[in-house]
Amino acid sequence: MGIEGPSPGARQLSVSVVWLRGKRIRSELPALLTREFIEKHCCLPVLIDERENRALIVAMEDPSDRRTVEEASRHARLDECGADDDAADSETT
Repeated sequence: MGIEGPSPGARQLSVSVVWLRGKRIRSELPALLTREFIEKHCCLPVLIDERENRALIVAMEDPSDRRTVEEASRHARLDECGADDDAADSETT
């Protein structure tokens, strides 16, 4: 999955930009957060970054919403996703 350097807006928020077009998200990733949480906060788990202690990367409508970021961190069920699974960054054909 292409994690790009920050755009000016992303740099201001200290977040990275992830381009999802043409990428497949592993089917088990959305289950790491409840459907209600995903719909309420307009976000979607897209990647587990093994380089960052299994950090969950979540695409969000509003990455400046720190409360949602913290809540996603508390609600994420990373134990339900296998430790040997690497990033879901394969390109679609």
